[in-house]
Order: sequence, then structure tokens, then C-alpha cells
Amino acid sequence: MAGMPAYRYDNFEYAEAQPRTMRPDISVIPGRGPLPQVDPRVFVVLRVLLAVVLILSVAFIARLQLTNAAVAESIAHEELAMDMNTARATGSALEVQASNLSNPAYVRDYAAETDPSRPHAHGKSTAARFEQAHDGRRTNDRVKTQSQPLDNAR
Repeated sequence: MAGMPAYRYDNFEYAEAQPRTMRPDISVIPGRGPLPQVDPRVFVVLRVLLAVVLILSVAFIARLQLTNAAVAESIAHEELAMDMNTARATGSALEVQASNLSNPAYVRDYAAETDPSRPHAHGKSTAARFEQAHDGRRTNDRVKTQSQPLDNAR
């Protein structure tokens, strides 16, 4: 292009006419044609549906949480009621035991049953309890004793 004369293209009077080559028409493009335009109302409907789905999902999650909390409270209430019933039964048993201990005839009968001066008061003799407490072997003329006290040997 170095050998071509300079032209001014801002003034079309002096511009030489360029030869037109045969070019395809750009208004017609072979293929399937232009893409169909989506109606904007479709997007509005989709947004509304999305909002409804979000609201329903939040409501469903809130309902699940409330149901879960109600079940947990019901279980806690049942456990508390069972603990109260157990405490009432224990209290009743303690009242019966307190009334028995305040009854002089019951105390006298119980003392007669568990009199330590009688040899067979507990169903075992003192010698049998002693044999259970000691292992019976002698080492250097001493009796080895077990580490458990006499009361646990019953």
C-alpha cells in the first residue's frame, strides 16, 4: 500500500469509488433462523412461583421445628411425671417405715430378731463368720487375714 496515493476520506467528493465485489447479502443467513424471544411475563410467573415455593418451604420447616419441640417437651413431661411418681412412692415407703419405727411394738420385735447376744440371730454362727474372714493358713505362727471386714463376709 505504500505506492497508492493518499486520499481524504472525510470528504466523499474526492474519494474514489471502490470497486464492489460480489458479497453475500448479510440480511439472509442460512440456518434455522433467529431464536424466538421469550415473553417477559414468563419471567414474572417464574419469580412468583419461586417466591411461593420459598414461602411454603419456610412454613414447612417452621412446622417441623414446632412439632419437634412439642414432642421433646412431651417426652420431658413424661419423664418428669415418672420421676414425681417414683418420688411419691419412695415418700410413701418412707412414711410407712417411719410409722413402723415410731411403733414401740415393731421396734421391740425387730430388736428381738436382731439381738447380737444370741448366737444364731443372723442364721450364721460367730465361728463361721470368723472362718470366712480368715483364710486359715499360718505363716510364721501368724494367721493371715483377708482384706475384707467381718460385715462383708455374710
